[in-house]
Amino acid sequence: MGRLEQITELTKSGQLTDLFRNGLIGYKTLLYRDIYFSVEVNIALGFSQVQSVSNVADEFGVSERTVWRAIKFMKE
Repeated sequence: MGRLEQITELTKSGQLTDLFRNGLIGYKTLLYRDIYFSVEVNIALGFSQVQSVSNVADEFGVSERTVWRAIKFMKE
C-alpha cells in the first residue's frame, strides 16, 4: 500500500487527525494531503496539470515547487 492509499484510509477513519494531535505526524503531511487533493480537483475540473499546480500554489500561498513536492510525496 502506497503513501496515498494509507493517508486516504487514515483520513477516512479520522485517525490521521488523531495522529497529528498526538504529535506522531507533522503538519506537512496534512498540508501535502490537502494540496494533492486540491490539484486532483482542479484536474477533474478540466485544467491541465501545470495550470492546476499554478492554481493550487496561489490558493495555498505556496510556491509551485512546493506543490510539485506534495504531488511527489503523495505518490511515493
